[in-house]
Amino acid sequence: MNDEGWIVSTSSIRGIDYSGRAGIIGYCSAKAGMNSFTKTLAMELAPKIYVNAVAPGFVYTNYMDTVTDEMKQAWLKNIPINKFIEPKEIAEVYLMLATSKIFTGSIVTPDGGYSLLNK
Repeated sequence: MNDEGWIVSTSSIRGIDYSGRAGIIGYCSAKAGMNSFTKTLAMELAPKIYVNAVAPGFVYTNYMDTVTDEMKQAWLKNIPINKFIEPKEIAEVYLMLATSKIFTGSIVTPDGGYSLLNK
């Protein structure tokens, strides 16, 4: 990456301000640290290296098979677009950030509007 490059990290909505959750303090703290790391590294590596992070909301992965329907419905009530994010949709965000020359130091939150509600 001497001339140009992209670094795209994975964070979580749980690392965004005011979105922590009791019982997972280590996870929330680690993701908040990833967000700070992303912004700081972006400043250090600009203008040739673009550094960003994706902070997804509720993505429909295999984990959802272990969750009760009641829990899924409770989560959906807090997602303004009323659907879980599909892995393919998250992949599109990573691809955008791994090719864009206008983003650096950004924490992109594909969460269907969940973080708008300060949950």
